[in-house]
Amino acid sequence: MLDDIRHLQELGFIITGTFIVGLDTDKPTVFDDVINFIQESGIVLSIVNILKPPPGTELYKRMKSENRLLDTFKFGEEATNVIPKMGMEKLKSGYEKIVNQIYSPGSVYKRIEKYFELERKYKVQQPLKRRITLRDLYTALRIFYILGFADNNKKFFWRLIFKTLKKNYNYLDLAILFSLILYQYSILREENIADIKRYSELAA
Repeated sequence: MLDDIRHLQELGFIITGTFIVGLDTDKPTVFDDVINFIQESGIVLSIVNILKPPPGTELYKRMKSENRLLDTFKFGEEATNVIPKMGMEKLKSGYEKIVNQIYSPGSVYKRIEKYFELERKYKVQQPLKRRITLRDLYTALRIFYILGFADNNKKFFWRLIFKTLKKNYNYLDLAILFSLILYQYSILREENIADIKRYSELAA
């Protein structure tokens, strides 16, 4: 699978990875396995959810027949409506570890570097052309102010920008896009960890 991912990245594809933990077949190592796979693959856009079968699905019916359904159903990434075989505490702590790792600015930055090592910039045959407006310039200035000055993780932004300008300025658009993702993930990390703790208290 890693070879296939790298081949697509070499062709210029940006892959989005979605992972689910809390399956009955999951081993205790699943949390470290997911973290290592995401980091090694260089998939910048990675999302991890806990298993939660929606009402009406076959899995929901099976969980109900096994008396493993919880009363609440919530769509949040950190929530589940089943009693996991590995135990709720182990699942929650393992998921918190994943979120803490893959959404951390340092980990996201390493995935960006990994992607740039693999990706080969291909020339678009029919590029979309449009005039740059004042609104575009205003947006760019806001991005550079927020990511480069106001954000606590600004060192990763400038490191990526300067490295991109030094090695290949053609990647500058991707560097800014990935920096925005890094910024968003740092916010999601704090929110998800808070939600995990809140949901765990409600489920207890």
